[in-house]
Order: sequence, then C-alpha cells, then structure tokens
Amino acid sequence: QGCAALTSLDVGSNDLGPRGARKLIQSLRSCTALTYLSLGGNGIGPEGAAKLKWMLRDCTQISFLGLWSNGIGAEAVHQHASAQRCAS
Repeated sequence: QGCAALTSLDVGSNDLGPRGARKLIQSLRSCTALTYLSLGGNGIGPEGAAKLKWMLRDCTQISFLGLWSNGIGAEAVHQHASAQRCAS
C-alpha cells in the first residue's frame, strides 16, 4: 500500500496480461490521488478490464486512462470512460 500520494503511473507496453493487470489493479485501489494511469499495450483482456472497473470506483480522480492495445474492444473502453465520468 503506501501509494496515497501517487498521482501518475505509466506501465504501458509491459505485457502484464490479465493476471499481472489484476495484481496491479488490486494494489492501486488505495492510490486515491491517482490522476494519470497508462495501461496501454499490456493485453489485459476482458478479465483485466473487469478488475479495472472495480478499481475506478475508488480512484475517482483519474482524468487520463490509457487502454490502447489491450484486447478489450472499443465498447469496453467506452463503458470504462462512462463509469469514470459518473463516479467523478
């Protein structure tokens, strides 16, 4: 934990996959000051995207969320963006 002051994180192009994304996302729930999160190029897939939606309920300050090249499709990205606007 201990990431309360973290405001920006770029872990793009690290091939995290769904399992790595799940672990990272679980640890980011306490990073409530996070405003920039780049997860592009990690192939998180639908499973990772589902966990991300769960994390966004706690991290309502995020103004940039990079999700390109993750195999989740445009509709899932749109749903995450919509959910984040509603949480803010």
